[in-house]
Amino acid sequence: MTYHHLSSSPETCHWGFFDATLKPVLSIESGDEVTVDTISGGPEVLPTRKFHIPPELDDVHARCERPLRHI
Repeated sequence: MTYHHLSSSPETCHWGFFDATLKPVLSIESGDEVTVDTISGGPEVLPTRKFHIPPELDDVHARCERPLRHI
């Protein structure tokens, strides 16, 4: 068993939907363990005090598109 940590970055995040056509960012084997960092909400709702804000969060918000998908 291998342990994986998938961190949030512009290369690993996409905005607002899951889609099987997106290119994988991690491949694992059966039985592997994965921790996934996630981001929720836009920069306008980030707390300003008393919380740790990961430095990569600003980069994700600045570089990731926010497309609208209609199902």
